[in-house]
Amino acid sequence: MRRFLAITLTFFITSLAGAALAQTEVNFPVHFAGEQRMLSQRIAKLYSQIGLNVLPSLATNQLRLASSRFEHNLAALKPSVAGSPEAMRAHERLAGEW
Repeated sequence: MRRFLAITLTFFITSLAGAALAQTEVNFPVHFAGEQRMLSQRIAKLYSQIGLNVLPSLATNQLRLASSRFEHNLAALKPSVAGSPEAMRAHERLAGEW
């Protein structure tokens, strides 16, 4: 009985872990796309902050980090859009405008 319980519990845990991994892989592009939106808003705010001379050295450092993260996410998103011609065109347009 204990052995049956242990096997059943092991099967249940591994199936949950597999489902969680699959869900993470599905959410990967969605997460980066959402973060791109947030970063674009942060970058606009930082440019305004620098222009208004509000903590310009701090804003400059944060702008550098946000821009670097945006570029990283843009590169990370490229493989996930390769399957859709429409998504690939949108990605290429965004990369060109960036």
